[in-house]
This record gives sequence, structure tokens and C-alpha cells, in this order.
Amino acid sequence: MKKSFKLLSICAISFAMLLAGCKKNKTEMPDPLPASPNEPTTDLLQVKSNEAAFVMADYSSGFSSMICNRFTNIQNSLDGDQTRMVIIDKSSVQSLSPEQWTELAKVFHNDGVIIYIQPTFQDLADFAMQVQDAILELAYDPDEVWKYLECLDYYGQISEANPDLSSYQYEVMAINEDDLYIMANLDDYSEVMYTYESVNQETGETDSIAYDYGVSGNLTTYRMGLLADNLVDWADNCNNDNHQQNSNFPMDITVDVPVTFNPSEFTGLDWGPRTVPCRIKYTMWSAHDLNSHQDNYVINRTIEFEGSHLNCGPAEPKMWWVDRNGKPNYYGPYLNDIQVQSFFNGPTPDLNNWGPQNQMTSTSYTSDISWNIGTGLTVSASPGLNIGGGVTVRDSKTTTVPDLRMEVWQNTNVPKYKYEISVRPIGRFLGGKHDIVAANLRQDISMSQHWTWIVKPTDNACYSFNTDFEASVQFLRPTMSFFFFISHYHTATIYHKGNTVALPAPPRAIQEWRMFCETSDQNLINFISKAYEKYFYDRLFQVPAATKDDNGPIDNFIRNFETRLNCDRDLWRARGFTGDFKFIWRKSTTTEVYHTTNFHVDP
Repeated sequence: MKKSFKLLSICAISFAMLLAGCKKNKTEMPDPLPASPNEPTTDLLQVKSNEAAFVMADYSSGFSSMICNRFTNIQNSLDGDQTRMVIIDKSSVQSLSPEQWTELAKVFHNDGVIIYIQPTFQDLADFAMQVQDAILELAYDPDEVWKYLECLDYYGQISEANPDLSSYQYEVMAINEDDLYIMANLDDYSEVMYTYESVNQETGETDSIAYDYGVSGNLTTYRMGLLADNLVDWADNCNNDNHQQNSNFPMDITVDVPVTFNPSEFTGLDWGPRTVPCRIKYTMWSAHDLNSHQDNYVINRTIEFEGSHLNCGPAEPKMWWVDRNGKPNYYGPYLNDIQVQSFFNGPTPDLNNWGPQNQMTSTSYTSDISWNIGTGLTVSASPGLNIGGGVTVRDSKTTTVPDLRMEVWQNTNVPKYKYEISVRPIGRFLGGKHDIVAANLRQDISMSQHWTWIVKPTDNACYSFNTDFEASVQFLRPTMSFFFFISHYHTATIYHKGNTVALPAPPRAIQEWRMFCETSDQNLINFISKAYEKYFYDRLFQVPAATKDDNGPIDNFIRNFETRLNCDRDLWRARGFTGDFKFIWRKSTTTEVYHTTNFHVDP
């Protein structure tokens, strides 16, 4: 079983998911005519999980009901050794018994997933702290306990560092030891702009009319089902990725950004609104360079656009001019472009090691991340490890996106990427034909980018960045005007503005500590030195911390050590050591005792 916590930069992400309603300012368009069936109205239940799940949330109706309907192996009781998924809400969390907290801690420890319905980020932070307390009471391997303490404690750190995000309510937040999955409040909104463009095939002249208005996104049962599909698919697979194992473990964040548009608003077709699931995954590393006193934030982003949901228009190249009623048809929708860019919030950073850097015209490209600093601190480093050494991140991803032209901009410190259709389909007058767009414009595609921001931080600073995302889909309709053939392009562009990603500060200081046992028994000293060598008995050891005065890391380390002691009472008794023992903790710069650990072993 994999047990590696990848902790760096957990982000509380606030993003828009639906379309906003505002006043229409519409120029007259050619008479639109109906074609094709409407969008499904029922939940298709396209993804199901057979993992053992236990439901503690109210799932009598709404979105939580749709999530639970996808689990086919619902358990009658919560068993931390058997249960893989747990669905909770705030009401159920408030009524948990001590025994249930223990079982939840086991679920988390055993690679399980906790799906929290409609929490605020503060709710999730409070929940994580209580799971942490429950883990401390269990007799797990101490090295693993250290990792989980860091993991769960970090949610509280994010909430404290980003108070504006703490009260934001999410539709779903799901966690396991590696990943955080976020789905924003489904009542949030985004913007949409529609464009009508006509191209004269004889003269090549283009006439564009922009429609700057939005439509209210009706969250139908079908579209809610798509979101539930993505969540359950993530829960089933979030531990199956082969993550890079090195001294600097990343944190993975998964975000749903569905693209919803209504063909009737910009073509007049009587089709219902369409939703294309889109998933953005961030993998982030963070470290502080002790030589230059600079923060390094390394970010890899993968966009997965499920274009197969665009298959809702006539695709035949012939006889598409009219439907059975003799009225004109539309060809589409198909993907027109995807754009994404990110802005650092804080001091102006340097943009380094970003890629891909070149425009792409081939069918595939490889994004190679190779980054290191000579001396650095990693957030997840155990005390005394990797201090004064190098921090290295290596990763490689190959992306295939045929017939999508990629353009890259580097505006000082803002990496911007645009993937745009290479060749638009054209209607042909003779024979009533039209071009067929490349298959991937109506199929699922994936694309990746990476970059590094380097910034000289101020004291105790916490930073974040905003990500703007937009995607547009397009329809084609032909008309004849006298002797000229005109292709009319109808485009819907959906904007998700200002998604905020919080970057809690990496450790920027090294603390030196000493721990020793008050005893003159040389046999006991030899035993402790060997059995607890990882805890740096009776010699200096180093702890990375946010500042020289930040005692959070050493507090976690002490709790980890005390958990180990509580697990080892039988070992002490077998070696003949019984009675009361006292361990002293203090900084190397003072003789003042910071903490005393009292330990008792019965005969």
C-alpha cells in the first residue's frame, strides 16, 4: 500500500461554475431553425463505484443523493479497515461519537476518501484537526503518523492564512492523503459571450457581430449527474497515479470547471443547454532557497476537456443543408479554443522554467519539468533531513492535440496558453457538403503546462494566484446570398474569471533543537539512542519552520514522538525499563526547557 504524503501547497479554490444572467443586447441574426434532439433530462449514471462506502450525510434529495446513487456497495456500518469511501455533511460531523472518529481516522490512514457535502473551508479545517487527534490515539507506525499530522494540520494553516476563503461554502470538498478535490457552490456564476461571424467564400471578407450577454445556467438533473460522475471517478482513481517520489512531495488539487452553453441563445436552435465537463488538476511544489532567501513555487497544470459531449449536431458531410422539413441545419458544436492564464498575487515574481515555450503546430509535444535549487527547505521534510542539500523536481508529460494550434505568451510573469482550432470547417455550395473538423475537436483531450514563480518574500507572507479560464464552442451554418456562398459561424465563449489558489508559505527558517532523557542509566541511554535514533536523541537536530519563532513544526514532531512512546510500552517493559521517565526538549540557543514529555511504564 502506498504511503507517501505529498504536501506542499494546498489551495482553497473559489471558481464559477454556471452562466450569469444579464440584459441582452442582440443584433438581428439569420432566422434560426430547430434541429437535433434536446439534451437528456435525466441522470444517466455513467460512472459507478463498487468501493465499500458508508453514508452519514442526508441523501434524501439533491446533489448528495446523486453522489450516493453512484456507490453500489453501501455498507451498513463504518469500519475503518474495510470502508473505502465516507460521505458526510456538517450535521453528521457534529454528531459523531468518539468511536466513529476513530473509524474515520482509520479510513483516512488506509488510503480512503472523505467526501464532505457543502462545507465551508473552515468546516473542513475543523474536521481535519479532529481526524488528526483521532490518528494520534491509534498505534500506527510513527513515521506514517508524522506524515498524516502534517497533512491534516495544513488545512488549518490554510484557513488561518486565507481568512477570506475560510467562510466560503463549497458544494463538495473531498480529501485523501494525496489529493484535494473541490467543487464550488453550484449557485455561483460565470460569464458568457456569444459571437456571430460570417465569412464570404468569394471575397474572404469577415463580418463579426459580438453578443455581450449571459444566460442563467439551469442546473438540470443531467448536468448535475455529469458533475457527480467526475467526483466519483476521481474518488475511485485519485490514488492510482504514479507520483514522482523525491525529497519534495507535491500536493495535487483537482477542480471541476464545467463549460455550459445554450445553443438556443446564439443559434436559435431548440436544443437544451449543453454541459461539457472540464477538469483542471494542479500539482504544486514549494521551497525556500536559503542562499538567495527566495520562495520557489513550481506549478504543473493539466486541463482535461471532455469534448465527446459536443457530439450533438449532424456530422455527415453530405445533405446537411436541410432537415426532413426542408429547413437549414447547423454543423456542430465543436471546440473552437481554450485559453488559460495565471496571475501571481503579491510582489512581482520572476517567471522561470516555464513551458512549453514554443508555438505548437505538430500533433504532440513533451513538457519536461526539470527544476532544482542548491539549498532549500521542503514543507514535508522530516526534521534533520534534506537541510542544506538540494531540492529537485523532475516530471515529463507528453500531450497529443492534433489540429489544435497552440499559442504561448509570456507577459512579464504571466504564462498564457491558447489552444485554437487550426482549420475551421467550410460549407461547400456544390453538392451541399461541408468539411468535417478534426476528431479531437469533438473528443476528450488533455493538455499540460508548467512554470516556476520566484519571489523574495516579506516576513510571514502568504501568497496566492488567480487563474482565468475560458473555452469556446462553435456552430457552422451556410447560406446563399445572390451568387455568393457565406459560412456563418456562431461561437459561445464561457469565462471563469479569477479562480483563487492559495499558496501558504513554505518554511523559511531552520531551528535547532535537542531532546534528551533525564537519566544516568547508561543501558537506558543506549536503548533510547538506538530505538529512537530517528528522533535525534541527545544531539542537535534541525526543524524547518516558517519563521525562527514558529513552533508548529516542533509541536507536531513532539506529538509524533509521544505517539511512538505510547506504542512501545511493551518494548520498554520487555527490556526491563519500568517506572517514570522524563524527556526534555529545548532549543539549542537557550537552556530554557520548551516542553517536558512524561512517560510511565507499568511493571
